[in-house]
Amino acid sequence: MERQVAQFLQTHTELIATIQAFQEYKELTKSKLCFRGLRIVTYVPGNICQSWNQKRGTWISSNKHLENILKAAKAHKKQEILTTPTKPYNLRTRLLPLSSPNYLNGNRRGDEDVNDIQTEQRPPEMTEMACEALTEELQQVQEQASQVQTQLDQQELKSRKLLQQFAKLEEQLLYTERRGWNS
Repeated sequence: MERQVAQFLQTHTELIATIQAFQEYKELTKSKLCFRGLRIVTYVPGNICQSWNQKRGTWISSNKHLENILKAAKAHKKQEILTTPTKPYNLRTRLLPLSSPNYLNGNRRGDEDVNDIQTEQRPPEMTEMACEALTEELQQVQEQASQVQTQLDQQELKSRKLLQQFAKLEEQLLYTERRGWNS
């Protein structure tokens, strides 16, 4: 009984110390509090627990929303890297109307511009970013391949077990038939 009283007093003092630390933290930051994975003990009044849990839920959902936005931004950046022309700043600065005399005479510079863009050296930053994007995609594909391989191995193991059980059952059936013939 004394040991339980001592444990109770110890947990009570720990609770008081935690509440005091929380109050100090609250006064210092004066901002939203984030208690990830923290379980509130039953000594705290119920309405405080509910408000903390509600805030925690909204913080978790907003955190997930921000993570989704970050993933979308990264995917958009990858798409931009892979689809951006090598020399977009070399595009024609003035527009030529289709009815201009040069166009009507067959002097088309459009083919030359396309060839110029195709023969241009890629900037090293763009090449590096494209390599990084391809490396990330390769890692994802390798992870998926390893997952598929483990699933395949599991299925093969199951099929071997089933074949072993089937062989045992056939053996038992033959054994019982032979016993029936011998009797």
